[in-house]
Parts: sequence; structure tokens; C-alpha cells
Amino acid sequence: MLLPFPKERALHYTTSQQGSLLVARDAEGREHTFSSQESAPLIDLLKKALAQHLIPTSYVEFEAGEGYKEALTQLLELEYIYFDGEIALVNKEPSLHAVPGRGEEKWESVTTRLKRHFPVTLANPAIHRLDYDTSGVMVLALNQNSLSTLSQQFSQRGIYKRYVALLEGALAEEEGETVLAFRYDPENKPRQIYDPVLGKWGETRWKKINEEKFMGRDVTRVELFPLTGRTHQLRLHTSHPKGIGLPIVGDTLYGEGLEAPRLMLHATHLGFKHPTTGEYMEFFTPEIF
Repeated sequence: MLLPFPKERALHYTTSQQGSLLVARDAEGREHTFSSQESAPLIDLLKKALAQHLIPTSYVEFEAGEGYKEALTQLLELEYIYFDGEIALVNKEPSLHAVPGRGEEKWESVTTRLKRHFPVTLANPAIHRLDYDTSGVMVLALNQNSLSTLSQQFSQRGIYKRYVALLEGALAEEEGETVLAFRYDPENKPRQIYDPVLGKWGETRWKKINEEKFMGRDVTRVELFPLTGRTHQLRLHTSHPKGIGLPIVGDTLYGEGLEAPRLMLHATHLGFKHPTTGEYMEFFTPEIF
């Protein structure tokens, strides 16, 4: 199995009846071998490699199957989708901040974890954000050119974004477009409220996928295509009566508080032009609900 990373730092893992072997190559090309006479779990050998600062955020090839992804995610605290020295893409988990907030309890985030692996990166490498409860694809910049170029693509609506969500109830229409304006509600932080006069306009296209059952109740699976990037845009455009009128399952802020293990909203696709080469790139992570 291969991860699409450059080969400056490489890992090769094998396991057999004779034991396990992990070969790691550092940035200078020197090889380091970690072995066990027994069939040791990959996670144990990776911990030894990490102890010598051989961070496996690059090319990986394991003959033992696909267990490396879970092991790497556990060790690095992020699931890396792509890395090339200019940008990094991760599959953000739910219940994790995109950037650190105020207070020690809100410090842990995608960017703080990224900077533990790349300490020389920008002070704020986040080009865009996903809500704390939302999962899915995020792109981060590793230098100023990437940050400026991709930020411009976002502001000029040059980014392809697709989300999948479960909505409470049955949706009659097959597809549509929602254009509504919202602003911050200072009396009910962090809610946004509809305000066509002072609010910022947001635009979302949507399409019904199917109707199904979730925890014994009717829900509708939809795909959402935000053309703008307003705060809580998808949650507002789905829940508000002037929008779709059905809140996202698990949305305790704009929904009805019905039982759900999490907010059922996932960023499945992100497409953009590479900040250096100009090549169009598109990344995908499936929803797990």
C-alpha cells in the first residue's frame, strides 16, 4: 500500500512467522531498522521509529495489509491524505477544532497537531475551517505562497466543495438552491440568525441522495455544495424554514436535540488548483455514517 507522499522519508514494514521488520529512511536517506522476533504490532515498531524522530508522514509501504492507516493516525493524531511540502490535506475527525480557540480546553486542534509534525510551518496554516462537530477534508498551507494562493481561490469561489449530511425527516424535493443571509447573534453565542438587511449572503446548492432510517426515525441523505463559506452556512441553510427546513441530524445548535452520536455532516470532496504547479487536484474521504 502506498501513501501519496514524497520518498525522502520512507517506511517499509513486513511481518512473517520469523518476526516483524520495520525499515525507516530519514531525510538524509540513511536507513534505520526496527525488528522483533515475534509478529509485533505495527504500532509498537512505529513508536520506536518516532522515538528517533523518524516521523512517518511520508511514503509508506507495508506488506502486512492496510493496518498502517490506523496505526499512523493513532500516532500522529491526524489522518493525512496528502503531503508534498507545499500543502497538507487531512481527514478531520469530529469533535476537534480546526484552529485553537480561547482557553486551554480549546487549544487542541488540527493546526496545533500539524505544527507538532511540522514546527517550521506558518503561525496559522489553516486556509479554511470546518466546524468543531464536522468531519472531512481540510487543506493546510505549509508556506506563505500556498496560503496566499489558496486563500485567493477560496475568496474567488474557485474551490470545489461537496458535503454529505443526514437531515431530520423526509425531503420532498429532489434538488434545489438556498440563498440566505445570516449574521452573528451576540445574545446567543455562537448562533447565527437570519437577517436579510445586515447579514452576509450565503449560497448552497443541494441534491437529495435517498431517504432512510436512522435510530428508528425517518431521515434524508443529501449532498451539499456550498458556493460561499459563511459561518454555520450548511447548518443554517438546511434547518431554516426559508431554506430546506430540515435540520442536520445531531445538530444541537439549530436542530431539535434528537438523539444522535454526532453531527451528521462530513466534507467528502475538496478540489482546487495546486498553489505552485497550477494542476487541478481533488481529494475524497467517504462519510462513515
